[in-house]
Amino acid sequence: MRNIYQSLVVAGLQDQIKVSTSVQYGVMGDPGAPLLVNVYPYFSNVGDSQNVDLDYAQFTMQDIVVVDDYNGFEYQNLFDAMVDAVYAALDRVGAGNVDVVVSETSCPSASGFTATVENARVYNTCR
Repeated sequence: MRNIYQSLVVAGLQDQIKVSTSVQYGVMGDPGAPLLVNVYPYFSNVGDSQNVDLDYAQFTMQDIVVVDDYNGFEYQNLFDAMVDAVYAALDRVGAGNVDVVVSETSCPSASGFTATVENARVYNTCR
């Protein structure tokens, strides 16, 4: 994976092409080990700002934005929806007993678009 990523960096494509890998569940051994997940709602807003409102990505939305027709869950922020999606995917593949730990989350404070110090402050203090 490192070699593939480095090749993308050399080609200047690391921002357009994401590198990931899958792991066969049996390698986890003890089912008590948590799955670490990086959750970045901000990037969903950057990728599709017409359909993903910044307030929904920033924990500042006042109204319910999404209602999951399958389970009736209501989402006022994208972070909760993303974490629940991980649980739903695990459940779908028979790994619903795996704990999920959010290992990283934040909003960048610079680099353009809506990445500002103020938006980073809002995201990092609203929870």
